[in-house]
Amino acid sequence: MDIRKAGLDDIETLTELRLAYLRERAPGLSATAAKSIAERCRDFFRRRLPANGLVAMLGEADGQAVSTAFMVLSERPANPDCPDGRVGVIMNVYTHPAHRRRGHSTAVVSRIVDEARAMGISALDLLAAGAAALLYEKVGFEPAGYSAMRMRLRGKEAPRQSASTPLCGTGGMTDRFLAREKRRCGRS
Repeated sequence: MDIRKAGLDDIETLTELRLAYLRERAPGLSATAAKSIAERCRDFFRRRLPANGLVAMLGEADGQAVSTAFMVLSERPANPDCPDGRVGVIMNVYTHPAHRRRGHSTAVVSRIVDEARAMGISALDLLAAGAAALLYEKVGFEPAGYSAMRMRLRGKEAPRQSASTPLCGTGGMTDRFLAREKRRCGRS
């Protein structure tokens, strides 16, 4: 598999891979919602790719994009863990089902990490759903010590997800972190 940094010529490919990712996470995604999301994604990619607000990697096999990962860049007030405040948020790690279990996701995430280092980013954050946490731990991520939470301010309420298939959140990574913290503090 070849991995490369995506550019403006890749907007349709990035949009298609984003929709494939979302359809797996939310199988009931309507055609109307998918069309609206696709339009917003194209606009997002047009604005953020040239402004260095987004880094996207594409993994290609046999001339087709089969894997991707995004890093959205943000700036926060400086703190001891992030002295310059520059943070990358990794998201949309996706590999086409026919190409899974071959290390493609690990490879594109590793390239994003390399890119973040080259850019001087202080920290990388991500939300790991279930078994994906193992992939991220293999690359060097560790539980951050906090749980992701969200308050919806606009839009439809998301369909309820089972605990084993969260749409957003940290899934098993949080469970393992909480178990470790209980053991560390002497609680069971």
